Amino acid sequence: LTLLTLQVYKERLYDLLGDEPHAAVSVRDTGDPARPVKLVGAREAAITTLDELLGLLERGERNKRYAETAMNHRSSRAHTVLLLDVEQAKGDALVRSTLSLCDLAGSEQLKQSRAEGATKAEAIAINRSLSCLGRCVRALAAGANHVPFRESVLTSLLRAALGDQPSATVGVVQTAYANGASTRYIKDNLGVTVAVAKTGVKHLHPAAEEFDVGIYFEANGHGTVLFSDKVLGQLAEAAKGEGDAAAAAGRMLAFADMINQAVGDALSGILMVEAMLRLEGMRMSDWVAFYTDLPSRQLKVTVRDKGEIKTERAETLCVAPAALQPKIDAAVAKYASGRSFVRPSGTEDIVRVYAEA
Repeated sequence: LTLLTLQVYKERLYDLLGDEPHAAVSVRDTGDPARPVKLVGAREAAITTLDELLGLLERGERNKRYAETAMNHRSSRAHTVLLLDVEQAKGDALVRSTLSLCDLAGSEQLKQSRAEGATKAEAIAINRSLSCLGRCVRALAAGANHVPFRESVLTSLLRAALGDQPSATVGVVQTAYANGASTRYIKDNLGVTVAVAKTGVKHLHPAAEEFDVGIYFEANGHGTVLFSDKVLGQLAEAAKGEGDAAAAAGRMLAFADMINQAVGDALSGILMVEAMLRLEGMRMSDWVAFYTDLPSRQLKVTVRDKGEIKTERAETLCVAPAALQPKIDAAVAKYASGRSFVRPSGTEDIVRVYAEA
């Protein structure tokens, strides 16, 4: 028996059992449906007695994050996940199972809790992850071909427990500069997973390769669509049949031939868009009207040493100086659909700032 006790706090994962409280844990995809994620930096505590288990549970409880709100004197500010791994030898085989126990932080009405500043930012993160969990459950119940597990750390972590068995995965990869209105439209209206990568094709392309159909683009126009060998084989097999499904598979294969997967170029991209619009009986103006971009602003600040600014989570989270991200969170929490980040330039001694609301 081994135990991991983790906390999902503001879309970051922390270990509650490590020697250092709240040590950050990274989540990596493995491609294995049975164990789809690998947790890097998390302590796996071996258990041999009941007392050891109770001691670990108490330790995890002490390290959890709480705060007082108008609705609750001791309000949990994060989701807690316990993963109990059981290994058992059966003959020559080793059987491994995982029991996932999740203590979800409750959805919070900001008007009632009167949360402000950092507490408000925590509530917003909790509500967003719960909404994503709901979308995943609904997609699974409906037997959808795509389930948006990657939209949040919580659902990525619980992917195997929720029963993830996709036949093919579809995802859009954006940078932090993508307008939030486009991200919400892709997630909420199209039901497609959105992943965020660091700026630059060298980061976007590998992220798109994690999907069977991966679409990526940057605000400066770089991008393309990638099709995995698996999904191309599935489409080729489906196209051999008859009826609407076979015709649709044939069209998808034609699109895969049209798009430049190796590099991506504007000509093949816009030809593909025009062909899709014609098939749907739509005009370019209909396409543009799908959503309206949020007002946004970019600026740059000259600094003495850009190396002082360090970021994680595809440059959307500032981890140094330590006091900077809480100030950003507090400012963003004042505005509807607010979002902002800072990142050091890759070429100049400046810090780039982006904000939208």
